[in-house]
Amino acid sequence: DEPDETLTVNSIIGSLKIKKVDADTGTTTPSGGATLTGAKFAVDRCSNGSSCNANSNDGWTRVSEKELTASDGILTWDNLPEGYFKVYETQAGNGYILNTGNIKTFNIVSDGQIIDYSANQADWFTNTVIKGSIKITKRRTVNKDVNNVMTSMPEPFHGVIFDIYHNSFVAGNLVDTLTTDSNGEATTAVLPFES
Repeated sequence: DEPDETLTVNSIIGSLKIKKVDADTGTTTPSGGATLTGAKFAVDRCSNGSSCNANSNDGWTRVSEKELTASDGILTWDNLPEGYFKVYETQAGNGYILNTGNIKTFNIVSDGQIIDYSANQADWFTNTVIKGSIKITKRRTVNKDVNNVMTSMPEPFHGVIFDIYHNSFVAGNLVDTLTTDSNGEATTAVLPFES
């Protein structure tokens, strides 16, 4: 008779926690009408030990991709096996610019290990909201004598006041008040997405 053999497998399982914030506010409160929710993050595992280049896709295998749904900006991955990983954003939330330069690498080397990129502000994933401005050009038509013929001609209209509102003409939604200059032009300050 052969002795019974017991095979013991010591599996190493860890987890990852990240936080997503608005680059301008430094919080989970978005700028303008943008939304942090809807952002997607991927976790890839290096198939060559720890010799993969984080800025390349060569040698990496996708482990998981998750969408941010919580308003606290937190995403968690559990049950990550032992290995060398990278986490990065694959899709920005509505109204944000994708931050392709923020790739974090980490090693799961002990059972129960927690990689926490949510605790320190320096480790948070940030996005900058899409911004733009509004330029208005106001002209008026004046009648001028051109070679003894009255002709309608456009000219800049100076001193015209415009109120710029977000979504509706409600006093609380006033974003900016502009007055046209001598060229009949006025431009808002830089406004965040859907302001």
